[in-house]
Amino acid sequence: MRKLEALSENALRRARAHLQSPPVGSKAAAARDFGIDLSLLAEQLALDPAARVERMLGMADSAEAMAGRAQKRK
Repeated sequence: MRKLEALSENALRRARAHLQSPPVGSKAAAARDFGIDLSLLAEQLALDPAARVERMLGMADSAEAMAGRAQKRK
């Protein structure tokens, strides 16, 4: 199994540059044009994989708690 690691400084710099000024016709440009905030993606890429998972689980827990509160109000 492949071990997941944080991006190198060079790879992170290239990814940020790509997301800040996506080339015409790229998938990043299409995502930006669709309304996706690419700065949030760049922020996530700055984290190591374990931190990304922790953040995702925290958001999932928050969403679950909000759904539970909404269900109780019905």
